[in-house]
Amino acid sequence: MKNLFKLFPAFAAIAVMSLMSCGEAENEISFDRYYESIFTVNKSTIAPELEDTSYMVMNMDKFGLQTGDRARMVVRHYYDSNVTKFPEWTIQSVVEVIPTREIVAKDAIDETEYNAPVLLNASSGRLYSYTMDNRPVDPIWVWNNIQNVYVHYRGISDNAQFALSVKGVKDGCVELQLHIKATASGNVKSDKLVSFDLRSLESVLTESEKASIRSYDKLKTQVFLTYLTSAGKTEVGATPACEFANPFKK
Repeated sequence: MKNLFKLFPAFAAIAVMSLMSCGEAENEISFDRYYESIFTVNKSTIAPELEDTSYMVMNMDKFGLQTGDRARMVVRHYYDSNVTKFPEWTIQSVVEVIPTREIVAKDAIDETEYNAPVLLNASSGRLYSYTMDNRPVDPIWVWNNIQNVYVHYRGISDNAQFALSVKGVKDGCVELQLHIKATASGNVKSDKLVSFDLRSLESVLTESEKASIRSYDKLKTQVFLTYLTSAGKTEVGATPACEFANPFKK
């Protein structure tokens, strides 16, 4: 997952080195590349997911994005030495602005309503991979204190609701439960990437739970899901753990 966007800085570096070293041949330099991925907005820049870098874009105002917005976008990296003075990043389209939800207490969920099951990939028996720029990536990850979960589920997408609650805390691992409320319609299946602010755990963990994790440099999360088996029954399973820097360390 850490290499998800490794091509972004590489392309930028290649472009800069070419401009510095080509001399008279610089008039021959050109490239036109498109990427579809998740980016976080900061004023006039966008930062690709899982990368400690950012790029200034030329047309931020066109899309009405605000600082802090996190969106799946198609971006263009363009340079033609006969047309532009330097390589340019522009947003071509915003596929989806991804809201960051707060984690809730377990007793805030009515499980008789939030009971839509997660569907597994029949060929692998695991969650479906998330796809960015035609590349499959892990469906569960944490970045900048945001827990991300990509799921296929039984039900229609219209008015579907998602929640993440706390199951408990064990040895520096916060166990979380994903809940989905969706209207069933035959065998209709939908998919969604949902994101949750891990810092909101401050308001839902008990005092003893918060005290138990304050000494850790890093915490882990593990997401529990109610999924539909190949036999048509529902079972509860847990995803692999994600590790992140402890925002509550004291």
